[in-house]
Amino acid sequence: MGTWELIKSGLELRPETFEQATAPGGLKHLALLLTIAVISKSLGEVGVLYINRATRLQYLRGVVGSLAALIFAALVWSGCIWLSCRFALGMNPDYAVVIAIVAVSYTPLIFSFLDIIPHLGLLLFKIWSIWGLLITVAGLHHLYGLSPLQGLACSGVGWVIFYSLNTFFGGAAEKVKLRLLGRDQWVNPKEAAVALLEKELTR
Repeated sequence: MGTWELIKSGLELRPETFEQATAPGGLKHLALLLTIAVISKSLGEVGVLYINRATRLQYLRGVVGSLAALIFAALVWSGCIWLSCRFALGMNPDYAVVIAIVAVSYTPLIFSFLDIIPHLGLLLFKIWSIWGLLITVAGLHHLYGLSPLQGLACSGVGWVIFYSLNTFFGGAAEKVKLRLLGRDQWVNPKEAAVALLEKELTR
């Protein structure tokens, strides 16, 4: 099973996804999956950055910042799950396996390039986040036999922290980019497109 099969089966919450992710050689597929997710997320931002005339260096900083936030949130989330399973359920899960499950849960982020759609970006981010939570619950069920309720309980606290961190870092990253651009707010892509069309029609 290759990376694309891993992505497809992950989105469908199939058991073989987590077996592949934790098997020898699964790390390279997970790394490629996360790379695709980060690229997709950066593509969702590139339109806004282009309209706001950001430089290549500013765009690169945004990509690096997104990657750092993604990795940090994954470590926090996996740590919360591991601690919950260990102390709340008396289990001794392999931390590397938990990280692999969380990495698979990032699969829906391959669609995050759609976040650029006006008025739908925030809603879509919530959908990707909830989908990722369901993948995590499925992974804990398939690999450790946890019931959906137990998996949700172990993942819930970490997911809240994960979601909060993404929201916080997303807002912080936006403020940093605005400062780099010397602006108080973003130029809305939809408004920019309408303004450009009106300008062309009045020529």
